[in-house]
Amino acid sequence: PHSGSAGWRRGSDIFKALTMAAEGVMLGRATLYGVSATGDSGASRSLAIFKDELTRSMQFCSVPSTAAVNSSALF
Repeated sequence: PHSGSAGWRRGSDIFKALTMAAEGVMLGRATLYGVSATGDSGASRSLAIFKDELTRSMQFCSVPSTAAVNSSALF
């Protein structure tokens, strides 16, 4: 089990990390930018954007849930 902290910028980056068997990713910078812009609501908004983008990436690859993500989703 491992997690990734590599400056994730899009939900598709999170999807790729999950396909490489990451159990989680750290999104500190993105939420920090949101807090800097509009406080707590900015952090919530940045996380909502990540969630939407991750969901979209999963839909494009026909993956029903994060538990079902594996390396075969990329090929």
